[in-house]
Amino acid sequence: MAVFLTLQESLLAKYAAPMRITLISYAFGAALLVLALLLGAGAQEARSSAYRWTLPPHARGAVLYAGVVASGINYVLLAWGNQQLGPAMVSLYLPLQPLAAALLSHGALGTPVGGAVLEGGVLIALGLICVAWGRGANRRYEERQQEKLSYLARVEAAGGGETGRQIVRSTSAKLLSERDVESM
Repeated sequence: MAVFLTLQESLLAKYAAPMRITLISYAFGAALLVLALLLGAGAQEARSSAYRWTLPPHARGAVLYAGVVASGINYVLLAWGNQQLGPAMVSLYLPLQPLAAALLSHGALGTPVGGAVLEGGVLIALGLICVAWGRGANRRYEERQQEKLSYLARVEAAGGGETGRQIVRSTSAKLLSERDVESM
């Protein structure tokens, strides 16, 4: 999945169409499955056992739903998220799938949810909160560093020298911690 998300990110940066990228991914996957069927079972056997591949009428709706709604929409949303957040953040949310399946199964079918599933869900949620908090803190730190560099460039363009350094030290205290100012 990591390779898929990383390759998908470069395609999304170039083409910016999550649904089209998902469609192309599905087409390649289907072609590889047909190739595997023909190479693994042999073309003659695949044709002669075609009756094993036919679905009864009552199962066709379920397979169509699973293919289009459950899988297709999932991958389109995954591609959109990859475009917005990048592969590292999207892959962090993948552990939520078993938890969501357990909760949906409980709600729709009445399947009992054990304590281990709930404890695991809480740990997954706490992990995601920690990552999101860390990402926000990192973004704020980078913004502060960018402000510092921008300010230093303006002072340098204004003439620099000892007066410029004094201005940098006094004004940078507003942007940086005391430790950062002392090291300048």
